[in-house]
Amino acid sequence: MKIDYYEQFLLDIAHELTGFLINHRIQRQDAEDIIQDVFVRLIQADIMLPPEKLRPWLYRVALSRFYDLYRRQKSIAIFY
Repeated sequence: MKIDYYEQFLLDIAHELTGFLINHRIQRQDAEDIIQDVFVRLIQADIMLPPEKLRPWLYRVALSRFYDLYRRQKSIAIFY
C-alpha cells in the first residue's frame, strides 16, 4: 500500500468520523478534539493496520473517547 493512499484513507476516515460524531449530537469542536486524540493514539500505538481493520479500530477508539467525554461532562454538571 502506498503511503499517499494510506494518508488519504486516514483523512477520509477522519472526515467520516467527525460527521459520525456530529450526527450523534456532539459539538463540532468536541468531535474534532476526539478525532485528534484518536489519531494521536494511533501514532503512539505505532501500528499500521490494513484498511479493513483500521476503520473499526478508529471507530472503537473514537466511541470510547466520546463515552469518556460524556461521563466527564455528566459528572461536572452534577456539581453545578
